[in-house]
Amino acid sequence: MSTITLQITYNQTTKKLLVPKSITVAQLTTKALEKLNQTGNGQLYYNDKALDSSLPLRLTNLISNSKLILKAVTSGGGEIRVKFSDINTTVISKVKSNITLLQLIEEIEAQHNLELLSKGASHLVLMNAIYNSSHYPSTRLDTIVGNVSSVVIRMNYEKDDGEKDRRRKEQQDIVTLQLQQQEERLIRLREEKEMKKNESEIEMNEEIQEPEKMPIDDEPEVIVKDKLQDKLINQNIEAKPVKKDLESSQNPAKREAEIEESSNSYSQGVNPIVETPQLFIPGQHAPTYENPDDDYNMTVTQAQTYHKLIQDYGKKKKKLVVPPPSKYLIRIKFPDRSILQINFVHEVDTIKFGQLIKKIDELLLPQYLNNYYLKFGYPPFARLEPSFKLNDTKLTEMPDFQSERIILIWETQSLDKGPFVKKEEVGEIKESNKMPEVVLESHRSELPDEKVTVQKDRKLPKWFKK
Repeated sequence: MSTITLQITYNQTTKKLLVPKSITVAQLTTKALEKLNQTGNGQLYYNDKALDSSLPLRLTNLISNSKLILKAVTSGGGEIRVKFSDINTTVISKVKSNITLLQLIEEIEAQHNLELLSKGASHLVLMNAIYNSSHYPSTRLDTIVGNVSSVVIRMNYEKDDGEKDRRRKEQQDIVTLQLQQQEERLIRLREEKEMKKNESEIEMNEEIQEPEKMPIDDEPEVIVKDKLQDKLINQNIEAKPVKKDLESSQNPAKREAEIEESSNSYSQGVNPIVETPQLFIPGQHAPTYENPDDDYNMTVTQAQTYHKLIQDYGKKKKKLVVPPPSKYLIRIKFPDRSILQINFVHEVDTIKFGQLIKKIDELLLPQYLNNYYLKFGYPPFARLEPSFKLNDTKLTEMPDFQSERIILIWETQSLDKGPFVKKEEVGEIKESNKMPEVVLESHRSELPDEKVTVQKDRKLPKWFKK
């Protein structure tokens, strides 16, 4: 609210008043009389001109530090034209200026045959000020409005306390009911989500256990193998190592049986994903993969797939609505080539970035706390700068966390070679060559072959024919 400082002089005594610009000249006059210890009525003058008592200060030409003269006014009980209104009616009356507010109301009741005071607790709005019923007997009209010829007064009635309590209780009941409905809805959605998750896991297990029953007749061989690989990796499969000893190499029948057993282990050896942290450390020998000759031969099905990709290139495709991640498998790469995997599989939509940082800090050695930073493991390798706002942001609301699999790079300013993680706090420690996708890739050739039905009505381009 803007204020103004005024200098008011009365009989060679000057006082400064700091008042808001929203009050009227009449209210300023009352404050000036109180400040100068005067009783009765007064009139303010500026540049030898009387100020209109009904005007707010903001509508006058007064500026800060303006000098005003206060003069006493003998109240002769002159008449004032009052426009009086309440919730039901509006009347106009002429009354004496020196009567109290209570006398004013009683006189209006008598002149217009109204019942105003009997309607309950009330207050008057006069000159942008409010006067309660306790002010009615002691406050005179002329001390409020000053020397004016007309004024507007409105009477408002206060609501009954019982009615307030009743409405307050109704509002509380509505809020309580809404909260109960919201809680029931959240429980129902959580149950439906859990049911769908269980159903999808059962279907996934059935598909992985019986790969020969997968409806893949219309899918190319490349897509089938990629889908099978994704399903195996998403289920965190650890394949059983294949025996490659001298005996099996000399016995083709035994070797074939071992390959079949190993292949079955890829499709049936499902380990459920848990939130226990895992640490993968570099082994003594890095895993190698040698491309078999089949990788260099293009089948007819693969050619058809490639042809279809070329045909579809450039076509406008509808944007798919990607559902939010149902779990997070977050891997953090350290300078010593170790990889820490942190999983979130329960109530993923509530996980915040600050919880991820807290989880990492719990697994770090003490000397590296608050002495590191994270960045994404793909170009442009943007850094994650922690802040109060970011720590309170849910992962599902962050654009770079819309995938279930996230790779982050952990870096520090020091040149330490590690280790960086408290191994005793990690639930499981393995060598890097035991990572599910590495095991799967090293035994790709032992995956069961899929039979694909080739559509004969599709034509190949000339440059694919011999």
